[in-house]
Amino acid sequence: MAGRPAKTAAIIEMEGKSHRTKAELEIRRKGEAANLSGQKIKARKEVKADPIANEEFKRVVKILRSIDKDDAGYEAVVNRYAMLFSECKALKERAKDIIEAESDLKSDPDMDAGERAQLLLSLEADLNKIDSNLQQKRKMMFDIEKENLMTIASQLRSVPKAPKAEMSPLARALMDG
Repeated sequence: MAGRPAKTAAIIEMEGKSHRTKAELEIRRKGEAANLSGQKIKARKEVKADPIANEEFKRVVKILRSIDKDDAGYEAVVNRYAMLFSECKALKERAKDIIEAESDLKSDPDMDAGERAQLLLSLEADLNKIDSNLQQKRKMMFDIEKENLMTIASQLRSVPKAPKAEMSPLARALMDG
């Protein structure tokens, strides 16, 4: 299991006390700024051409913009995420079509039983392939979500811990004594 990601300079400052010096914090702040392009995220052509991917792209960018993460450095991952979202939706629609076709086959009185069984087996195999592909894409999406503060757990990891309460001089004297 990987450790917690490094805290940003802003989080360290919000926490209050830190073992880092002002110079170390300044280096971190400059390093963070150097990782930002200063350009806004843009949708790729294939995302713009896909209505479902485009809507998801816009939704995610709106969220990123609200937390000041609307930077082109995130562009590739947000575009990839939007395309995966669209592909998942297409796979779910295809699975729905197969299930409907299975239902129609089962009630077709004109079809030979052996032929019907063969077609049903073929449709089941297709459905299993779709399910496998869907699970892989969902796993990819979840990995993107974890890395980009799109899950509750990843957001909580970035929240600063409450600063430790100062111990009163009397309490300190009692503990030392």
